[in-house]
Amino acid sequence: DFLESLQQLLTDHPEWIARIRVSFVGRRGPSAAEAIRAFKFPSVLEVVDPVSKREAISRMRESDVLLLIARPGLERYLPAKIFEYLAARRPVLVFGSRGEPSALIDELGAGVYCPAGSAAALGDALEELQSFDMSRNAHSIQQWLDEHRREALANRAFDIIERATGTLT
Repeated sequence: DFLESLQQLLTDHPEWIARIRVSFVGRRGPSAAEAIRAFKFPSVLEVVDPVSKREAISRMRESDVLLLIARPGLERYLPAKIFEYLAARRPVLVFGSRGEPSALIDELGAGVYCPAGSAAALGDALEELQSFDMSRNAHSIQQWLDEHRREALANRAFDIIERATGTLT
């Protein structure tokens, strides 16, 4: 869906061809690989095989925007990638279905949601992201990251278990 919307945006507004570069880094499934091969504007795409975590983080921090594809059926799932994206302090474009990822990005003021299937909506989202200021929400993003570290989550889980087992005995 993302590549279809992007292709339509570039067809309708060719000035975007010089303004955008999309890097896909890491593993790709067969359908994603086929969509990339069929894309009519290959000059705007960069396809990179899997890289080390250090290089992936470096690439995230160097990016203007980070893309998070929110697929139907995964609305209640926060992918691990979202933690890395927030830690990179780059605006996030959540593209696809509304759900937990888009709600979190909205709540933290860390990016923009764009529904699938609309080149116009994608263009609007990209325009908004060009002047997006991550610094205004840096504190809330850091607080959320601190509260969702494994150690913090484990401590909360143990507290819940202790309270539950303490009231049962």
